[in-house]
Amino acid sequence: MATADTNTNHYLDSHPSADIYFSDMSAALVDINFNDMESINCQFLMHSCDEARAGLYHCLSFLGDVLTKEHAEELSPANLHQIGHTLSSISQLVPALTDLSSYLKMDLMKRGVMC
Repeated sequence: MATADTNTNHYLDSHPSADIYFSDMSAALVDINFNDMESINCQFLMHSCDEARAGLYHCLSFLGDVLTKEHAEELSPANLHQIGHTLSSISQLVPALTDLSSYLKMDLMKRGVMC
């Protein structure tokens, strides 16, 4: 089982002003090819990426609001540490979902399925 300590992106930790639209996972998607996928499956995957990204945004926003409330001070340092690692891991998905959705949209536009 992987631990949060080994899965965090040390590049982003050491460069807090780094581009929020970059992650190692996102960079790995650059060479992905959808030629063998049917257009309807590409559309479904693109829609799923967009929905997941919106859900992640709302989840992170909710967690941020909860952690800034008065009861947040009742959280133990270990809980806060775990929440931090969890949020960092989730944040790696946002740029990957954005890129995957964009790649699918470009591919579908080349196919003439989308305008």
